[in-house]
Amino acid sequence: MAESDSAKPLNDSSTIEYKVYPQRYLISALFSFSLIFTCIMLNCFNPILTNLKDIYDITLFQANFGTSLISPAIYPIANFIANYVLDEYGLKLGMGIANTCLIMGFIFRFFSASGFLYIVLGQTMGALAFPFLLGTPQKISAEWYRPNDRGMSTTILSVMNFVGIALGYAIPAFFLNKDTKGQEGLERVSQMTQLQAYIAVPLLVMSLILFQSKPPTPPSKAAETKKLPFKDSLKSLLADKNYLIFCISSGLNWGSFLAAGVVIQPILEPFGYGPDDISIYGAAITLCGLVGSIVFGGYVGKTKKYKRTIIILTSVANCILLLSYPLAQTGSFIILGLGLAGYGMLLLPFLPIALEYVCELTFPVAEVTSAGLMIVCSQLFYAGLGVLIDFIVETESKQNSLIAMTIMFGVGSLGTIGQIITKEVLKRDLAEKKGQLLSNDNGALVES
Repeated sequence: MAESDSAKPLNDSSTIEYKVYPQRYLISALFSFSLIFTCIMLNCFNPILTNLKDIYDITLFQANFGTSLISPAIYPIANFIANYVLDEYGLKLGMGIANTCLIMGFIFRFFSASGFLYIVLGQTMGALAFPFLLGTPQKISAEWYRPNDRGMSTTILSVMNFVGIALGYAIPAFFLNKDTKGQEGLERVSQMTQLQAYIAVPLLVMSLILFQSKPPTPPSKAAETKKLPFKDSLKSLLADKNYLIFCISSGLNWGSFLAAGVVIQPILEPFGYGPDDISIYGAAITLCGLVGSIVFGGYVGKTKKYKRTIIILTSVANCILLLSYPLAQTGSFIILGLGLAGYGMLLLPFLPIALEYVCELTFPVAEVTSAGLMIVCSQLFYAGLGVLIDFIVETESKQNSLIAMTIMFGVGSLGTIGQIITKEVLKRDLAEKKGQLLSNDNGALVES
């Protein structure tokens, strides 16, 4: 069926019915495959950085940058290319580029036994794919789902990011422990990357073939509203002081979390926690974050209390992060695990909530552009913090770990202050209310 940019009248009157199509579930599933495998690719080396340092005879910084920090280094530039493609040419081309990069990345990593360079090349391809995916859930929701379902759709698609992160942290524990090094470590890393390729590549090829940009007719008034062109969107956003405050604040909040995820192993190692512990902690943080995202995302979807929810979640999460130092000193795997799980449950919901919030603040700017700049800020702070903390914890000591945690707490707290300053103006919600959208008995939206 040919794609259409506008809804079709049901009769000769001016009444327009907005429909949703079953294909939206297939589109969501295909997108989820791509995002999950991207996050597995970009996070599966985080728990074993010290192992990689010994296996490939490289520095901790080289191991960290070549596997993790390469993504935020590439993201700011790649983001503008991704936003332009998604805004001007649609989801299908954007997803096609992302899936092609991922397939190439998994193939490069297949040869990890031949040298660290193949891992770096694979991670680079994953980093190039990431901007086409991370800021896209809210666009898929806008194109395929009715307004009442957009919030939950964005939440579910966004938490696939966390599912991928959780799997990325958990997978290394099945192949390596803190004592797996040398030739044995090289073989185990190779087994891990080859297994990922065998599973990921066929599913990514399927996504490459089947993914579609939009349904035959739009599901809502907002979906058929013509968005600003890419250049006009950028000009509008850069002139919007309220958006810029939110953008920088969100970058601080999310960037501090991402940095914590990358350096968690060297931070906790002075307390006696090894790669297998970090793998379990990483999985627990992200799985609890998944639960929190569904709960708090569902709440925000119904109440539209974006600002209040973000302030409460980030404030408490920042405090838990700082408390992780005395919790780590107890030496208890369970006590520290409970604290980190609480941190994930509160802070990970920030991303899906912020992705919907930014669309409300900036409507009718294209969704991927407004979200993309926000994520660029987070990636810049993530990269800067990651490098800074990496140098701090290069020399392992509990004092340096405390300094690192305090810095991340301070950065996250500055982000929360910025969220307090941001004005909550829900432009998209107001536009749809002015359009007098009503729901009929079948759940279809009717504009009168």
